[in-house]
Amino acid sequence: MPRIWQICPEWEEFLIPANAGLFHYAGNNPVRYIDPDGREVTKEDVRDFVHTVGANPLSVWAAQKGIFPNKLVGFGYDPEQGVFHTTFFCPQSLAGYTNLYDWAFDLGTSMTPVKYKFSSGGTDYCLWGWKGDYLNLGAGCEIGLYKGSLLNKLTNDDTYIVDFSLAMDVEATLYVNGQWAGTYNSKKLGKHWWPAIFNPRYQYINKESITAKYRITMPNKQLYMDFKNYAKKKTEFKNWDDENLSFTIIY
Repeated sequence: MPRIWQICPEWEEFLIPANAGLFHYAGNNPVRYIDPDGREVTKEDVRDFVHTVGANPLSVWAAQKGIFPNKLVGFGYDPEQGVFHTTFFCPQSLAGYTNLYDWAFDLGTSMTPVKYKFSSGGTDYCLWGWKGDYLNLGAGCEIGLYKGSLLNKLTNDDTYIVDFSLAMDVEATLYVNGQWAGTYNSKKLGKHWWPAIFNPRYQYINKESITAKYRITMPNKQLYMDFKNYAKKKTEFKNWDDENLSFTIIY
């Protein structure tokens, strides 16, 4: 049976075929893993399946043309850059954020989370971000400032909610293999509690090939000072500006 890009050659650049190598039955590591009859499911198998479903040629084409996803599902397309950003009042704001996101991302695709939990004025907060492969959305990065929920207090579990008043001034840049791949600038796009960049031209990208650089201005001085006291010794944070309540994070 011919592959789909043999029928539609213009789709070849959009589709990454599943790994059919002889070692794939053991997660590409037959020295460490043994699967003589090929019935063990590896993380690579799951990721191949997720990409077959979530990054098929049609969905990649639709993303690259800015057709879908769209604002109804929380993503706005910037035709000038050819990238997606998240919308402010998006459906994702209703559900909050838990460790389930980290687990699902790790299982289904190549993704690195960054999580910075701190307290300010007796309230728990989390600056939580990801960078990696977002299926048909392509290579991307995101970061959000979230508030701890009551469940977070009662169970000490990472359960955070969205508070629109935590919107930040942000200048953000996405790099893929050291090359510029998109920008978010709140002076043009507005303050955001969840600024993000997704570039659908970069498909099936390994997380190690992606760098996210954010220049963030905190919503108020107390949040800024409490966060600085928590994060100032972390090497990924730089350029603390006490007057403008801003800092840079690179991950």
